[in-house]
Amino acid sequence: MGIGGARGAVLERTRTDPPCRHRVDGRDYVGKAQSEPRRSRLLVVLLVSALTASIATALGLTLSAGSVPAPSVPTAPRPVGYQVLYQTDTNPAGQSLQQWQLLTVDRPFQAAELTYDEPVGLGVKPVSGYVSSEQALYDVSSQGIQLVSDKEPGVPSGDEDLITQMPEMLARGVAAETRGIRRIAGHTCTVYRLAQPPAGAISPLDTGGDHDDVCLEANGIILSEAWTYHAHLVYSRHALKVTLANSALPSVNGGTSAPSPLAPALTPDPSPSSFLAPPPAPPGFRAVGTYHYSVPNEQDPALTQASSVVWAFVNGPDVVTVEAGRTAGGALPWEGENTVVERVGLPGFANARSAIRSDGAEIRIAAGHGEWVRVRGTVPISWLTRYARSLRMAQ
Repeated sequence: MGIGGARGAVLERTRTDPPCRHRVDGRDYVGKAQSEPRRSRLLVVLLVSALTASIATALGLTLSAGSVPAPSVPTAPRPVGYQVLYQTDTNPAGQSLQQWQLLTVDRPFQAAELTYDEPVGLGVKPVSGYVSSEQALYDVSSQGIQLVSDKEPGVPSGDEDLITQMPEMLARGVAAETRGIRRIAGHTCTVYRLAQPPAGAISPLDTGGDHDDVCLEANGIILSEAWTYHAHLVYSRHALKVTLANSALPSVNGGTSAPSPLAPALTPDPSPSSFLAPPPAPPGFRAVGTYHYSVPNEQDPALTQASSVVWAFVNGPDVVTVEAGRTAGGALPWEGENTVVERVGLPGFANARSAIRSDGAEIRIAAGHGEWVRVRGTVPISWLTRYARSLRMAQ
């Protein structure tokens, strides 16, 4: 798990180079990857410009949530379930590899992303991929399915919430409009430019020219993507077929149950002990569970590096989670993330910031004494900020 903290600036850029950074269902880890996302498997991109932050600091620029008018972005209701068949092209070192990728999403918690070496059809088996259930992550290979780790309820790997967050991403300068409109697989999409393939916290745009162009349908489905790194197109994908309905996910029955001793563990806990008072359900949402989540120490798995209590709420395809945790050594889980944060005023919490991720909006609270709170949701950041103001410390 990425450990550390914000530097206290209102508009922040951070340059880091951890030993191996990967994202598993919304949580960032440092160490040996058990199941790395698509971006990590292709290249590690961590060169991001700090120029904008320097200018903002020099000018004494102060932003607050909602202080910059959000640009207009065409949107439509997010589907509860969908499936997209992509053709992908990977071009490292001038060598082209063509594959097919089948992404199946059953919101709010489940998804599968399977990669094939030949066109998908009856009897064709995937060569790699993963399956996310509500509380576990599985790795898929030509040998079968293996349990990787438990996971928190939340947006599964492979699914994104870019369209909800795009107005704020544009306002914060972590995305740009290209004014490109495309028609792909019978669907219309708008092209937006990001610094790199979306996975976790959204990085500021790279003034050096590296970029990832993502074509989003109004309902948020990615119809195409083209990643340029060091002036070379290293990865691209485009949709061949889009199905806006629930589709069956691969069965995880028979998956081996021997994850790494470093794997996180999730345990249902209806009456948890926490420094945070139990949060109310957000308006329109219902509670689906409370859990205890723990991450072992990398050097000694018998010790706990971080532990937290997670409250999960859903409303159709949308999810909001509240996580209150402690980390060994007093570090904070978002340290090292290169993104733009903005100060948030929350009653009872002096050190709160907002950030935008590929899987939704996030409110980060450094509560002191090694304690921290994260509120995440597939909702606009202004909505999530209002909800976060209902949080209170336990008496």
